[in-house]
Amino acid sequence: MLKFIVFLFLLPFIVNATDVQILTETTKGQGFLYSHQSNCYVITPAHVVANSKFVHALTSDRKKYTLKLVKKFDVDLALLLVNKPKRLCQSTSFNRAKKLPSLLKIYSEGAIKSKLSDGSTLQTKVDIIGIDDKEYIQIKPKKEKNILKQGYSGSVFYVANQAAGILLEVDDGSGFIYRSDALIKMLDSYFYPSGRPQKVVDEVPVADEHMKGSIAEGQVKTYQYLGERNSAVRFEFNKTDRQHSYRFFITDKRGKEVFKTKKLGSNYDYQYAFTPLKSGNYTI
Repeated sequence: MLKFIVFLFLLPFIVNATDVQILTETTKGQGFLYSHQSNCYVITPAHVVANSKFVHALTSDRKKYTLKLVKKFDVDLALLLVNKPKRLCQSTSFNRAKKLPSLLKIYSEGAIKSKLSDGSTLQTKVDIIGIDDKEYIQIKPKKEKNILKQGYSGSVFYVANQAAGILLEVDDGSGFIYRSDALIKMLDSYFYPSGRPQKVVDEVPVADEHMKGSIAEGQVKTYQYLGERNSAVRFEFNKTDRQHSYRFFITDKRGKEVFKTKKLGSNYDYQYAFTPLKSGNYTI
């Protein structure tokens, strides 16, 4: 059975793991990129940017971006807007731990990644010495010589290569992490005060039935279906009274193109078969 879903919303946000160093006239800190709709933001501890006249983000390629404070949360975190970000927030996706409670039951160690002034990344291996069920994780460096410094505030904390939180505070050799699940919940409450919008889904047709619809000139619709390995799928296109040129693409869940047609005109009927090499979700 094929399952077709119409997406009327793009993914509402993408969080990125590309750490930046935060620079003010008096302090240094860390932060990570967060994309929402067409805007690019940086998340960093609020105390890093407190009472600052200017705030900049320094990236791995040593480019500097101006930041504007948008929101200070009740927790020691601030949301800053990047001025003229270009493609800054379209980098590597933030591999957030989706099942953090289960992960913390398995692993007792992790790593803090901090951006240095030369653009390189410093990794500090740490032990987990305390866990709060809702918001906080306490850590301590594995080696005594690896001291957690004040400039590390805002560093992303990783467990099993998944982002488990952000370093808020350093105290007497220990660090306190604000958990990634609590962080995302907090950001969702800010960006979606009335609740996250629901995707509008068309009725799913049963097997061997045709899905019918129309697309106006200039309109784009996206369909997603579940394809089984080595099961042929036939797509039919019927001619219309007016001619419009178009092309037909299928991509996998990573956006990689796995099938495409030549440029077509809608005054002809077309049939195309597609056979997935492996089972999974595909997008038309």
